[in-house]
Amino acid sequence: MMTNLLWIGLLLQGAGAAEKPKDPGDDKKALEGVWVVVGLEDNGEKRSPETLRQSVLRFTFKENGVVVTAGDSVIDRGTVVLRPAMKPKQLDIKSSSGPVEADIYELNGDTLKFCLAAACRERPNMFAAPRGTRRLLYELKREK
Repeated sequence: MMTNLLWIGLLLQGAGAAEKPKDPGDDKKALEGVWVVVGLEDNGEKRSPETLRQSVLRFTFKENGVVVTAGDSVIDRGTVVLRPAMKPKQLDIKSSSGPVEADIYELNGDTLKFCLAAACRERPNMFAAPRGTRRLLYELKREK
């Protein structure tokens, strides 16, 4: 009898209402601010921490836009569309200097990861940038 009640309780925990689609505004608010690149893998090659510290690459998200800087120089601007209900979450960046980048992202507190396919290739389906895929995998930390 006790075993049956335990199983019923466990089943009921997982049988709640269907998961409500995530509001893009929640992630948009959480994404706002300045993010510093602390990890970068480009087509299977990891950039050294020293190289990343010297380049001081930052992404600044505000409302529906992003500004990318290296040191004090603006290197790109764009607009951002989030699709947090997708699995994995999707991030599209329309650069002022090129086509739309079809990215995926993961946002955990003060850590942001996103992966994109260079040269307008198909949107990645995992957070990896192995050699031959022409993908970039970024890891960023919120600047405080």
